[in-house]
Amino acid sequence: MTAGGVVNELLCVPEGSDTRDTAAVKRIATAFVKLYFPHWNSAADADRELFEKYCLAPAIEMRRIIKMQLGILDAEFRGKEMPAFKVREN
Repeated sequence: MTAGGVVNELLCVPEGSDTRDTAAVKRIATAFVKLYFPHWNSAADADRELFEKYCLAPAIEMRRIIKMQLGILDAEFRGKEMPAFKVREN
């Protein structure tokens, strides 16, 4: 399984989440998994606490910053909150 597949299995996306936010967080989290945990071949190999701390939380923060900066340029992005992404339970 690819790193993207691991992220898809671990990530719980809330109903009604913005597609752009979801795609961005998944891409960034996948990059972190590839860098920090290249040995994870499935969700069973993954440590959920490490995934949340080193992959998911930084990905959400990076997307939040981009979204805030986009809000400065375009009113469409102003005031929109980030979806509450979570790590799936076993």
